[in-house]
Amino acid sequence: MTKEAETSKDTTTTSTNKSDKYKTKTILVAGGAGYIGTHIVVELLQAGFSNVVVIDNLCNSSREAIRRVEKITNANVTFYEVDIAKQPEAVNDICTKHRFYCCIHLAGLKAVGEKCPTPIAILPKQFAMHNELARVSQSEQMQQLHLSSTACVYGNAPVPYTEKDPAGHGLNSPYGKTKYFSEEIIRDFGIFFFFKKKKRGNPFLFFIF
Repeated sequence: MTKEAETSKDTTTTSTNKSDKYKTKTILVAGGAGYIGTHIVVELLQAGFSNVVVIDNLCNSSREAIRRVEKITNANVTFYEVDIAKQPEAVNDICTKHRFYCCIHLAGLKAVGEKCPTPIAILPKQFAMHNELARVSQSEQMQQLHLSSTACVYGNAPVPYTEKDPAGHGLNSPYGKTKYFSEEIIRDFGIFFFFKKKKRGNPFLFFIF
């Protein structure tokens, strides 16, 4: 074997070992029983991430969705029926038990129509969910928070949207506004925790998609 081939083999082995190390981490999927959530859980399990935990209050889904994920992946899914906005103590207990490395945040009312009829009644619940998940991200072992957002945050920008387009301008629905405000909440928390944890040698990353 040539020196170049040996170097390539060593690099591949190192990359594989690093990838395998992350696959042993525990991942929280909040809102993981919904349409997007179940697809993400399936992808995680099929990619080899064995420690996936789902929290969902089932207001827009059912336990059947979790059973179907288990059937597709031939894996067991740890599931908790919890309302993040109303049961912060339960969320604390779950986070303490599992010591999550990463949270993928999909929780929230999913459609424009659900927010438009009574936005005043819904806004507090939406923000309570984001605040709670941002708060538990303070835990020492949590290193990543991923927030699922929407194209509605681009308001009346011309389509097709790009991530370079400014968000928050010309928002025309309570749905778009709550999502935009949620991005700002998570962004503020993320920047704060990044620098706080970086000082301890444990950097925190946040993503909005």
